[in-house]
Amino acid sequence: MKLRAKANAVFDRILDVTAFLGGALLVFLILSVCWEVILRYFFNSPTSWVVEISGYIVLWVPFLVSAWVLRKGSHIRMDMLISGLGPRGQAILNTITFSIAAIICFILTWYGVKVVIDLYQTGFITQTFLRIYKWPVIAVIPLSTTLLFLEFLRKISNTLSSWKHPEGDNRVPSDTLQNQR
Repeated sequence: MKLRAKANAVFDRILDVTAFLGGALLVFLILSVCWEVILRYFFNSPTSWVVEISGYIVLWVPFLVSAWVLRKGSHIRMDMLISGLGPRGQAILNTITFSIAAIICFILTWYGVKVVIDLYQTGFITQTFLRIYKWPVIAVIPLSTTLLFLEFLRKISNTLSSWKHPEGDNRVPSDTLQNQR
């Protein structure tokens, strides 16, 4: 059990780091766009990189924070159906939906890694002003879906644990059912 707790702590730290990185990129995006507007409209001297880098950041931010948001239970969900079920029914439905989501994330990770490897091996360069390698831009997708896959597995484990021990077993995280509402 100690190993699992340590693995969970390390994984939580990884999710915290990716969320912080996503937030830092968002701050950089805001500042760089403001800088671009000032340079363009007040000094008639626009930059050549802000628009392109902003597009990459808009891709990266949601992917970097998605697993962290899932851990917090803050994704949008339709709980009209699930709120009418009891704890066991909620656990069963959540286990099914988390399992489907985990399978989808695994498939996206698999194909995402294949695409990133192909882009790396071919040395594909974007046909934009900055002409950068495309594989680092796309690499966030399999990274993110891997983290989502692992978080969905953890959600499945927690949900099954709460289903088997619904009367307040101390091994069950308190947010297992609360965050799913």
